[in-house]
Amino acid sequence: MNEEKHKQIQQFFKKEPVEAVYLFGSRAKGRIGPMSDFDLGILFDSTLTADRRFKKRLQYIGYFSKLFKTDALDVVDLFEAPVFLKYEVVKHKKLLYVKSEATIMQFEKQAIDDYLDRLYYIKRHTVLGLEKLQKEYAITT
Repeated sequence: MNEEKHKQIQQFFKKEPVEAVYLFGSRAKGRIGPMSDFDLGILFDSTLTADRRFKKRLQYIGYFSKLFKTDALDVVDLFEAPVFLKYEVVKHKKLLYVKSEATIMQFEKQAIDDYLDRLYYIKRHTVLGLEKLQKEYAITT
């Protein structure tokens, strides 16, 4: 992403009820290929209702589609995101906009804490799921 687009994002979100905008996924990792989309996480102001966040998210999908000239993008409400996704956002982040450093530090700390608290269960669930798939779809000779 070029500097001009980054400035446009910062200007746009100054007037919005948003604490931070994260770029994550393959583009944040620097692994951009022909199938790469834009993965964007929005950390909304905590006073917004779920309905208002949903409407704003739809507005931001339109904004980013025009800015990046593509429909290959995902805009995620980080209040609604599952624990694992929040962790992935924080782990592979590139901040495009920050209103409050204190708020993002709190969000990121909570995302990491929640992930570590649930890591055993995430791994266990994955192993059990893979074992079930192997039993159901294993080729027997």
